[in-house]
Amino acid sequence: MAPVDRETVERELADRLAERDLIGARLLDCESRAAFAALRAEAAAVPAGRCAAALRDWDLLWNLFHAWSEHLAATAALRGRKGRLTDPARAAAMLARFTDPEAPDALARSPIATERALGLMEDRYGRVAALVDEIEVAIDASGLADPLADRIDALEDRERRLLTRWNEARERISDPPLAKPARVSATLRADLDRLPVFGEAGWTEAAAARARLTRRVEAAEHRVEADFAACNEPLNRRNRLRSEAEAYRARAERLGRGADPAVRDAWTRARAVLWTAPCSLPEARKAVDELAASVNGDRT
Repeated sequence: MAPVDRETVERELADRLAERDLIGARLLDCESRAAFAALRAEAAAVPAGRCAAALRDWDLLWNLFHAWSEHLAATAALRGRKGRLTDPARAAAMLARFTDPEAPDALARSPIATERALGLMEDRYGRVAALVDEIEVAIDASGLADPLADRIDALEDRERRLLTRWNEARERISDPPLAKPARVSATLRADLDRLPVFGEAGWTEAAAARARLTRRVEAAEHRVEADFAACNEPLNRRNRLRSEAEAYRARAERLGRGADPAVRDAWTRARAVLWTAPCSLPEARKAVDELAASVNGDRT
């Protein structure tokens, strides 16, 4: 077995002690944040929620940290009066492994690799810190207007405008009929109002429900624009048919056929259909086709 280099072990011990101090400072810094206090309050209010689970992770993290810290202190105690390790081989073995504090009982406890313990601590810290960051964002945003509420307000206004447009289209176009557009903003607002806001018990559990509601709002926004297009299309088709009829009438004038009885009768029928509300688009299409045929001489 190769001899253990004292200098290497002492450097590793110094590095581990510095690492311990850094991790301890990070844990204390996280606990000092206002968002961590909010996490504790939410954990107490909702024992089965995310915050309670995060707090359990946090307690396990502290247990692991304390066990490792005590083990490092015991390793550092192997230094002699001059600060040099008296048993570098033993110190090296202790730095590599220590007793797992999470084993169910003392007899079942077994050594745990230091690197694995550090990985566990980092993983638990990352999960809890991410939730604390999320809570901090919520605290910062708690005094601001809810963007989802603003979107529902805008949707409600758009739905009102859509209903007005639908009524206009229904008054002006008889065929094809237009289905009345749905109005969902009131339901979406009621669902938003039921979500707990920051500070209310269970507010951190509302993230998934809020995400689902956001998707519903987005779908409603797309649907209302599609309904606007559906209401506008018959009016646009009528306007295109009007322009087409006027173009045929102008062509008849250029050809010197404006006074032709067939042209005049066809124009009168087209005008009666297209400029009288409500307008049947199939009848209007037929009238314009008849006008075209009379102007082009397809009818005698």
